[in-house]
Amino acid sequence: MSTKDKLLVIREAVENRLKEVYKKDEFSKEAGLLEYIMCVIEADDNTVDFAKECLFKMYE
Repeated sequence: MSTKDKLLVIREAVENRLKEVYKKDEFSKEAGLLEYIMCVIEADDNTVDFAKECLFKMYE
């Protein structure tokens, strides 16, 4: 296998791994957004910043 062929294989492997990492990052961002939405839905609306308060309580 030539050096050029080896580099193409490595490039393809790295590109595929990056695609997987980006998917996980997107899922992580989506999960954070969904947690925030749940906080808005379930939080006490007597406070001005109720979603923020809820998130703080979730991660205590």
